Amino acid sequence: MRIGIFSDIHGNVAGLERALDLLEEQHVDTLICAGDVINEYRFSNDAVRIVRETGAYLIHGNHEETFFGPYGARARSDPKIDPELMAWLEDQPDELRLDLGDRKFYIVHGSPWPPYKEYLYEHHPKIQLFRDVGADFVVLGHTHARMLVRAGDTLVINPGSVGEARTPNEGKHLSCAVVETDTTEVTFLTYHV
Repeated sequence: MRIGIFSDIHGNVAGLERALDLLEEQHVDTLICAGDVINEYRFSNDAVRIVRETGAYLIHGNHEETFFGPYGARARSDPKIDPELMAWLEDQPDELRLDLGDRKFYIVHGSPWPPYKEYLYEHHPKIQLFRDVGADFVVLGHTHARMLVRAGDTLVINPGSVGEARTPNEGKHLSCAVVETDTTEVTFLTYHV
């Protein structure tokens, strides 16, 4: 199977649409989104609708956590928000375990260990803890930085962000990724919008 992975949209519809076009060109079989479809207190009907229409496996990011938390009550009362889309987004899980092809995937936005909003970059010591999660692939988001690192037999992947570039040393590109489950090859697709 070819799995398309994207994360951290933050309501950037143009960035999301470009990523989905690139992933379609790669003939992916299914999609995974590692969270942050919306931008904290700003709900995006368009971004949520597009993600829902793709049928992607989706988890909450920290921005969904904030929006649906106690401090998001005022934002949730915005009359421009489509209530059906808001309910659908709220129903998504905080993490997922999937069997895709003959591989096990574990998807979590930031860290699965306290503090949960911790930014896990390639050289963070906790990255090696993923060797014990019982997955062939771990998919993360949150940092907006592309990452591919091995933790034991587990490949840890962060596709970067399709909505907000934060990596000046990498040309401030937006990015997504493709995983080939047969070969375990991971390809990053970078672009500007």
